[in-house]
Amino acid sequence: MKKKLLTILTCLALSIAGMTTLGIKNSQPVEAKTGDKYGIVKPFVLPKSWRGNWYDATGAASKIWKSGYNKPENSIWVMGKVKGTNKYPWQMSKKWKNQKNPVASNKKLFTHYTRGTWKRMKGVKWAVVTWALNKKFTKKNSTAFACHYEKLNGKRHKVLFWANGKGKVVGQRFKDVNLAQKYGKYHFKDMSY
Repeated sequence: MKKKLLTILTCLALSIAGMTTLGIKNSQPVEAKTGDKYGIVKPFVLPKSWRGNWYDATGAASKIWKSGYNKPENSIWVMGKVKGTNKYPWQMSKKWKNQKNPVASNKKLFTHYTRGTWKRMKGVKWAVVTWALNKKFTKKNSTAFACHYEKLNGKRHKVLFWANGKGKVVGQRFKDVNLAQKYGKYHFKDMSY
């Protein structure tokens, strides 16, 4: 009996030791990265398959590039703490937030700066974007987009979905103008509208 108990305890101890050495997640907090003087760590990179022109039901084009969308000033960034402080950009003073853009001095620095993160909603991986000075990504202040294949008339087509911050689709775009005009308002069964 003692031998069985000793064997069980030994196996239990070894399995626990094995789990800790195999890299089971530790509950210690992860230290946030520090960005530059504006809190920018690096560009938020979108997948290559998403890049290029996308068309909506009216035939209007939207462009996705490596780390942005629509206009060149709509760049998406990974944000961290502001260099020399222990604060994120949204925690900084009002004066700091209202500083002028060194490139376009007639605009505030953060007029077009957005920050992004990846989030899985309803089984789909979304790039969620909000203004750089928003503390949280919410339904009201965020835009999300995801790209995946859908079947239309027996053929697979790539569709770019635009949604609010909770994954409710508000628009969709296609690589082909004719396809976009035909199916731009179509509701796919696996998406929430």
